[in-house]
Amino acid sequence: MPNQQAKASTRMMTSNTTTRSTAKLMAAAALALTPVVVHTSVLAQAAGKPQGVSTSAVPAAQPSPAVAEAITTVDTLVKKGKIVQAKSVLDKMMNAPDFDLSSAIDQDAVGLALKSVEKKLRAADPYEVSLQKANLSMQEGNLQLAEQHIKAIVARDSKADSSQKNTAREVLTALQNRRNELLPVARQAIAQATADFEAGRYEAAKSALAGITRTGADLTAEESNRVERYQIRILEVERTNGRPFAAEAANLGVWQPGVVRRDEPGATQPTTPAPTQPTTPPAPAGSDPAAQPTTQPATPLTAPPTTPPTAETPAAQPTTPPAVTPSQPAGPGDDLIRQAMTADGARVIAEGDEKFTEGRYNLALEKYLLAISGYKQYLSAEQLSYAESRAAECRVRMNTGSPAAEVGRSAELSTQRAMLEFDVAMEQADTALKAGDAQQAVSQTAQARLSISKVRQFISEARFAELNAQIDEKNRQIEQKRSEIDAAERDRQAKRQASDATIAQTIRNNEKDRKINENIDRARALQMEQKYEEALQVVDNILFLDPINPSGLLLRDALEGIIIYKRNDAVRRERALRGAYLQLDVAEDMLPPKGMMDYPNEWPKKSFDRG
Repeated sequence: MPNQQAKASTRMMTSNTTTRSTAKLMAAAALALTPVVVHTSVLAQAAGKPQGVSTSAVPAAQPSPAVAEAITTVDTLVKKGKIVQAKSVLDKMMNAPDFDLSSAIDQDAVGLALKSVEKKLRAADPYEVSLQKANLSMQEGNLQLAEQHIKAIVARDSKADSSQKNTAREVLTALQNRRNELLPVARQAIAQATADFEAGRYEAAKSALAGITRTGADLTAEESNRVERYQIRILEVERTNGRPFAAEAANLGVWQPGVVRRDEPGATQPTTPAPTQPTTPPAPAGSDPAAQPTTQPATPLTAPPTTPPTAETPAAQPTTPPAVTPSQPAGPGDDLIRQAMTADGARVIAEGDEKFTEGRYNLALEKYLLAISGYKQYLSAEQLSYAESRAAECRVRMNTGSPAAEVGRSAELSTQRAMLEFDVAMEQADTALKAGDAQQAVSQTAQARLSISKVRQFISEARFAELNAQIDEKNRQIEQKRSEIDAAERDRQAKRQASDATIAQTIRNNEKDRKINENIDRARALQMEQKYEEALQVVDNILFLDPINPSGLLLRDALEGIIIYKRNDAVRRERALRGAYLQLDVAEDMLPPKGMMDYPNEWPKKSFDRG
């Protein structure tokens, strides 16, 4: 009885072992055949057959739907001659974080397609490849890189044919038009990036700044300085935090004119009306607000103290000078001269009163006569009456001759004094003009005009017109000199601003170059340590500062290739290891039992059922 149970157990174990061995053998056979299974069109290309022509062989298995769709897209692009775009599709698929290379079928299909596309790229015309790269860069929003590819074609030493150069010029024109369209959007993005950075939204700020840099928009020096300053600040924040910020890909789809990104989806931004600015009436034409004199109140005349009476001179009755009538509001032209002459006439009367008080009647009489003769048309009737009464009193005290003779002598003296003042003022105007002081020269010509206006009634109209013509000619020379001085000053300021801008740009470029060189050294150090993913992040920072940096572009391509091949090697090693374990399991299951094998009586029926 125990013998029969042992035999039954042996038969059951043999049956189960046979079933497991059959399943593992089928899996091992499938694993061994996988290197042969690839996409049909890719096999056709590898075999040298016409593109897009299917082979008669039917593959045992197909790639995953995502990979099959991507390879079909690549096949279509290659047929159209868009090899660069086909390569970009494969690169994006292989660099996608969710792309799974664990499937040997997908791995071989993608690898063979990539090998075929790279072979076509090496055989293609380099100028045609540059044109395709420029178009692809424009589609991705990297106008700066597109411009670099185009300029390599249209350069003088370029060996491209005329058709390629004409196409490149058309692309360059379209690129410049697109850049002009994006200029207002770039300026909005600068303001948005600034707001995002200050609010702590560093990823959004980095994305906006990357898009601005990639467009290569023609920004002002201040705007470029602002962009570079915030780029460096973002890199400093990343270094402080110990991790880079993920920036969204800035393509042309999100850089449409008139589209402004809002902070929150669906949020409405309150609109604040601009404050109403008070309107100021315009100044009169030809007038300078800073040069308008303020109306000074006329100095009131004070009555001099009375002198004690003597035996020879009767006591003078104290008289009070009339108050100066306030002048009318100042206006342009002659009104200003009238106001000045009125104030000057009041001053002359006041000086006469001062001399009268001191007992210097001859000088006082001269002042009163000057006021009567020289300022008659500018003084009020009360002021003239007061000056005449004072002059008469001076004559009584001095016991002088007729008033007419005194008036004549006073007029002659006034004219001589005025002409002397005129000559001195004109000479000082010349001196100031030679020294480059136009404002002082204008003041002196105004003083000269005022001097001749005092004695206008004592000189002929022809002489008065001649003197005024001299003043006008001098003013014309002054204005010409002022224009030359202003032009020279503007030129000086422009040169100084240009020099300051050049120095500031040099400082910014040096700072940017320092950051780029530091990142290049850091990326190479990480590459030596085989930390390729971290090195690629550092290279992204280099291209964030300068999207067309040659070292950064070269390092990016090299590191991406190394990362892809490392992943590919790891997958192949894992597949080989798992295959070895599977074959070992199959070999173990194929070991025959040591005991006697006794088949059941109904073994023919079971064999028939198993088929």
